Amino acid sequence: MDAVSPLRRAVVTVGILLCASCAPARAAVPPEPSLVAGERAEASTTTTIRRTPPASSTVPRPGTPGGSVPGTTTSTSTTSTLPHPTGWAGFDEIVSYDLLIHGDTSASVAVMIEGELVHASGFGVRVAGTYDLTEPVDRFRIASVSKVVTAIVTLQLVEDGLLAIDEPVGERVASYLGVTASPTAAQITVEQLLSHTSGFGTFYTAFFQGGATSCPDAAQQGLTSRSGGSGYGYSNMNYCVLGMLIEEVTGMPYEQAVYERLLTPLGITGMRLASTFDVGPDEVLHASEPGRTYMETLGGAGSWIATPTDIVRIVDSLNPGGPGWQPLSDEMGIRMRRGRYGISGVAASYGLGLFNFADGSFGHTGTIESTHAMVVARPDRITWALMVNGEYPGDTSDLKSIVDNALDIAFD
Repeated sequence: MDAVSPLRRAVVTVGILLCASCAPARAAVPPEPSLVAGERAEASTTTTIRRTPPASSTVPRPGTPGGSVPGTTTSTSTTSTLPHPTGWAGFDEIVSYDLLIHGDTSASVAVMIEGELVHASGFGVRVAGTYDLTEPVDRFRIASVSKVVTAIVTLQLVEDGLLAIDEPVGERVASYLGVTASPTAAQITVEQLLSHTSGFGTFYTAFFQGGATSCPDAAQQGLTSRSGGSGYGYSNMNYCVLGMLIEEVTGMPYEQAVYERLLTPLGITGMRLASTFDVGPDEVLHASEPGRTYMETLGGAGSWIATPTDIVRIVDSLNPGGPGWQPLSDEMGIRMRRGRYGISGVAASYGLGLFNFADGSFGHTGTIESTHAMVVARPDRITWALMVNGEYPGDTSDLKSIVDNALDIAFD
């Protein structure tokens, strides 16, 4: 009989994962890498580009009450007296510990300051049960962070005069899909889709229980059966329909339109729409129950896979006066970020494809099976994205406090 306690086995397992995230990576990083998605890193699982804060300090042990490590003796103090690293080493320690200790297989994070990538890290392993270490260029599911991508391209079409923000488009999309919209669906406007005020229900069965086979199929169901409603009601159907609208207006597949209008100008390659069990090179394996098809149905609402570096580039480009190419005018960017609709029980409001948080930052979360993703642009011009392969935390928005704490340590 195994005499090792379950707690001790858990600690050993986490220790292996933490060590794995610090082990030599598959290749070596150039001194000033651009970290374009789809290209392999040439160094370790951590890439620090510049602005490294001080190297060490005395800080709380991250991740556990009382500053303790599971399986060790604790005191009543909430702060360890042992020195722990600050700088990016301290940042990585907090992020990796808080996630891997709770059973996540892998995670990856990227940080920009004033439009410049300053740090990117990968933690854990790309495939559970292997020693294939996660690198900063590995792609994860980003789930509903995809909505930011779809919203930006939609608003570009508005700025180009190809759509009007208050234009009813339900019948237009329905006609493109070969169906007739219900009377209420026919009157849905671009702004209502962007802001989740169209009245669509969740359509959970269509997206997550095999009730639809694709995003076009789901959109047909939504546009022909909508019963109407009012006020804010978050629904993937809004952004699935917007993806179809982008196709109708541009005359090209949604993914191609996104590349031409947004990703290529930002220098991003390798992002793609993926199906549930489709895992390519440089992509982590998210555990999924057999028979699931949500990645096929979500489309512009949640089917993209990307690196954290890709996502910080996209969201940071929405900051006015940034150093690089910007997909929207400052005026439209402000309109997109402006929170219009308060969300019950959450310290945030929703604009046009973005959550606006109480501290003045903006971004989006994403949650599907074995996936938690979040991107935040802070008022101090720090933009970060964190992607997780696993089921922790239960509330994806908790990633914000993890990263905020880690950044406080990094710039102690």
